[in-house]
Amino acid sequence: MQLKFVSEEGRLALHPECREAMANVSPWMRHALFHQVCQQIFQDAPAPSAAGDEMRDQGFTTLAECLSASEAATLSDAITQTLEARGPNAGAHAPVSDDPAKINVDVPQTGRLRELLLDALPRILNPRVEAALETYYGSHFRIFSSVTYRTHALAEHVNSFRWHRDMAPMAQVHIITYLTPSGVDSGATMVLDLAQSLAAARQGYRYEQLHERTVDLAEIFGGAEAAPAPSRPDLAAGDALLFAPPRVLHRGSLPTTGYRDTFTLVVLPSSVPWRHDVADFGDDLVFRPTAHMTLCTDPFRARCPEIPGEFQRLTSVTEDWVLGGGLQP
Repeated sequence: MQLKFVSEEGRLALHPECREAMANVSPWMRHALFHQVCQQIFQDAPAPSAAGDEMRDQGFTTLAECLSASEAATLSDAITQTLEARGPNAGAHAPVSDDPAKINVDVPQTGRLRELLLDALPRILNPRVEAALETYYGSHFRIFSSVTYRTHALAEHVNSFRWHRDMAPMAQVHIITYLTPSGVDSGATMVLDLAQSLAAARQGYRYEQLHERTVDLAEIFGGAEAAPAPSRPDLAAGDALLFAPPRVLHRGSLPTTGYRDTFTLVVLPSSVPWRHDVADFGDDLVFRPTAHMTLCTDPFRARCPEIPGEFQRLTSVTEDWVLGGGLQP
């Protein structure tokens, strides 16, 4: 496919003559082609990054002290204040419902909390994180959306706390900044590396239906002896986990007491640095709801708008060519 481009709001955009042809390719392929274009026009040599090498080799990495412990505590306090202001049943001190599926409290990113998050953004996306992402992508990156969660203790496992990969463009990365400690008792994100995740995919672990997800790796790998040991990073408040959720199997583990607070940025490849989007389009872009499915958007348009009717085209978690390509971004 030969592509022609025009400028749209200072961004690389597909020429109108090419849009019909691009509309006929799958969502995964559309985003993969855009990533290749971004790589071809990337002019900057990223700083050497061990974290970026880890992202490329295993699909996840951690970075310490993206925020100070005191700044993380201030943000956690702001979450409490935001939820308390919404009433006694808004999730400040207990789950909002007895329904296990609602154990994650989606915190409104408004008022003082929003101001604090915006102020923290350059420290979260600090030079170490930028170098890691640019090394991994071979291109610039953009913020697609963000979400702030408070997760309360619960004994029962729910869908996002079972092993899965996300239905998303293969280059999508999540940056989870922990505002409270992450560990055995406080809850964490558990991850298999790329080789282990690919092995599971090739054994047929596809989980199109949520009830097909499992917490037991032995069920996926055919026995306890064959099951790999997952990585479970223990992180201090202010540390960050970067991982590729469409590429690596992962699941959350719930706190056994209290709650866990996190701020997650969803990022994708871009033809321009992330700061340009915030400067040109405003900070509403940062706080776009994560309910907007990235796979159903047009990366060749400024602001990455949703494509009407695209969701109906999705029939599987990933396509066969993705698995054949080794889950490459």
